[in-house]
Amino acid sequence: MSSLKDFSDAVRDGQDSTERHTFNEMTFGSGGATVAVKGNGTEDDDCVVLALGGAIMHLPKGTNAEVILLSGGGDNNAKFALVVGPRDKQYASQPGEAWTQDPMDPNKRIGFTANGVRIVGTQSGTIAIGDNGAVEVDKDGNVWLRGQVYVERPIIQQTKAFTS
Repeated sequence: MSSLKDFSDAVRDGQDSTERHTFNEMTFGSGGATVAVKGNGTEDDDCVVLALGGAIMHLPKGTNAEVILLSGGGDNNAKFALVVGPRDKQYASQPGEAWTQDPMDPNKRIGFTANGVRIVGTQSGTIAIGDNGAVEVDKDGNVWLRGQVYVERPIIQQTKAFTS
């Protein structure tokens, strides 16, 4: 089989297989998320973002983050981007823990620990579940239930006096 590529094309394609860039800006279009990057004297504007685990970090424009571009050669249309959040903002977890965090704030995170699933560090101190906050725990420890509440096997035990 013959090829129209010469040796220099093959070398360039090999070098283009993995590129490290600086994050510039992310946009969302009909084809999903794309990212614009800068680095090493090159700029790419529409690199498809890989959503690992279904998560996409939509960072503010110009964030101090890295983007690793993966491709099979020099074709810009065939590049896929892995966005790496700012390294100076990564939460330092303990051994045996797994955390997902706000890429811009390590104090806002959800984690799996030996003590169960934890949600930590919301600014308002409020944690809500559901589009309208059907279950909410506020900063004072109050639990709010909004909507119909169904209890399959009700067991009520009073551990201390109720206050109003």
